[in-house]
Amino acid sequence: MRAFNRVLLALAFPIVCLFDAVAAAPARSNASSYSAESARARLLGGDRDDDALLFAITGNYEPYEYVTGAGERDVLTGDALPADVPTGFAVETIKRACDACDLSCEFVLADAADCWTSGGFPGLGLQAGHFDACAAYTATSRRQLGVAFGDAVSRPRAAGILTRLDPSTREPVVRPTDDLSDVVVAVVGGYATTARSIGASRNTCANETFNGSPVDGLIALVADDPHGGPDAAMRALLDGDADALYAYASLIEDRKGCKQLGCDASLYDGLGTKYAWIHVDMLEYQVNGTTLAMTKKGSPLIDAFNPCVRSVMRSTWYADACARYAAAGFDDVECYPNAHFEAAEEGDDLDDDLGDDADAPSPSPAPAPASGGGGVGKCASGRCPCDA
Repeated sequence: MRAFNRVLLALAFPIVCLFDAVAAAPARSNASSYSAESARARLLGGDRDDDALLFAITGNYEPYEYVTGAGERDVLTGDALPADVPTGFAVETIKRACDACDLSCEFVLADAADCWTSGGFPGLGLQAGHFDACAAYTATSRRQLGVAFGDAVSRPRAAGILTRLDPSTREPVVRPTDDLSDVVVAVVGGYATTARSIGASRNTCANETFNGSPVDGLIALVADDPHGGPDAAMRALLDGDADALYAYASLIEDRKGCKQLGCDASLYDGLGTKYAWIHVDMLEYQVNGTTLAMTKKGSPLIDAFNPCVRSVMRSTWYADACARYAAAGFDDVECYPNAHFEAAEEGDDLDDDLGDDADAPSPSPAPAPASGGGGVGKCASGRCPCDA
């Protein structure tokens, strides 16, 4: 019996360690706080010692949430930032929404799998309540079965399919007309662009849906990156372990100049020479855009926090932030225009008003990714035509 108990203890030890690691996350030194009194008690009942609302981030999902590397500048102010500061469009908007409602909010680094697993299930950290919400997650029909989403602060992000170019011919190893049967397709672990969702997308070059059948369809390679980003999936494509990569169509532009830990910028400098897009503007995988709060089912945070988010989305600050992120090259941050957008685009000096009303319009498709350069052949621009 003692031997049996020792076996049980050995099996349980990793689980205890995992819970301890998640529970310890709020004490990490790179959390960023914004003080107000009893925020959590007012919204969620205060069942934890502190009153701050905790938003989990991976620190590696530029431009929505990331932790700064050395020498980076604030997109909104242009000021130099020290290393290891949480920032990004979602992070800054959360700060603003918390200020608007006098809430105390903090950011804590967490493994992406603690929010949503690469297997398509809610993460342990979120379900166990070790933080209140996960920031910057895209709402999909699959995810809605396990978690709840707040309002989206940017329009749906287009996905795309990237393929390697043959080094001798510069032709795509996967043709734009291919239905992906028996093609090894890399997907980023934990991202909304899952292999399951490809089957719902239409191949506009062949005028048919892709073959997402688990029997004779594409072969999914789920690439889990230790830093929660897409680098592992990009390496799988470049190393030949996968022939295609299904991800956000802004992937190359978002990461080609990255400086944060967990992002290898050299992986993203081969558009038009090493790889090219064979499909973009794929929107079927999602039901809404990027949200600020993904919570476990039944959490009261969504109903309490949405009014704070909406007040920010009606403000001059939101219009200015959207314009500045677009000017910095992050075209995938496509916002919902309000009454202040024309002034923001013209570069007017905008105030910080949070009270002006303007309803957000319905989403529209995101723009196509930017072109590459320096290559030869039909895909030299970084985008392959249907006859490539």
